[in-house]
Amino acid sequence: MRYFNFLLLALISFNSHAAMFSISENARSIDGVDYYYLNVIDGNKAKTIPIPLEGNATSINISGDYDFICPWGKVRGVRLSMSSSTGDGSMQINEFYYFNENLEKVFAKYYTTFNQRDFVYPISLQSSVCDGGGKENNNLIEQVISNGPFKVKGVDKTFVKIVSSDDLKLLIEKEDGEQILSTFGLKWGVFPDSKTLFFMSVGSQMNLVSLIGWDKSANNTCYRIVAFSYDKKGYFKNNELISNDPKLAGCDADSNPFHYKNAGSIRNYINNINVK
Repeated sequence: MRYFNFLLLALISFNSHAAMFSISENARSIDGVDYYYLNVIDGNKAKTIPIPLEGNATSINISGDYDFICPWGKVRGVRLSMSSSTGDGSMQINEFYYFNENLEKVFAKYYTTFNQRDFVYPISLQSSVCDGGGKENNNLIEQVISNGPFKVKGVDKTFVKIVSSDDLKLLIEKEDGEQILSTFGLKWGVFPDSKTLFFMSVGSQMNLVSLIGWDKSANNTCYRIVAFSYDKKGYFKNNELISNDPKLAGCDADSNPFHYKNAGSIRNYINNINVK
């Protein structure tokens, strides 16, 4: 009984020093943008952070809170979520804010996804938070995920995603951070788009294959296919036989129109050249 009472006291003591999060009941409009407020309270310390509504979202929800122990100390974070409708479906925004024991904001990042029913928790988040050193940081990192994240077939704790910013990046995410496999920029004044992404066996190795397109007009899209072989430890290497194949790049309006526009046709072509 004495041990139980001590354990109960320890739990009460720990919880009494944990930051608590809440969202203001009403929005406030500033320069035409509606803001809610994230309230953070820990004992006699308090902080308020304005959170703008994104797109045509009408509310912000607290979807979870998380504790990390970094080499430099404890952090406590919260995930805020909101959704907005777009012409292409739904847009989901998940924002993470992390605070040290002094309620200084040490990390803030938000992930925008499209038509995603279930949010995929970013596996590299703890590493990103702890790498900041625990010092106050008011920068907000933005990551717009246009495709993914998808679990890499055959590799533990490894995901792939296409991220849109100033360019389009094919990223691998692990617990210790993110790795850029390839970057695609503007061509013909057009921003690239991820058309499909899949896994297939090529010879004795698994490959990640991605089809990227530039929509020059309604009837003329230009394409490029890239592939990366990888092992069970998650080491990725450019498969030059596929990525540099001139037949795996082209435009609809060419004299010889591009034919490999979906996973099935791409698989068949790669399997055929692999047999030869």
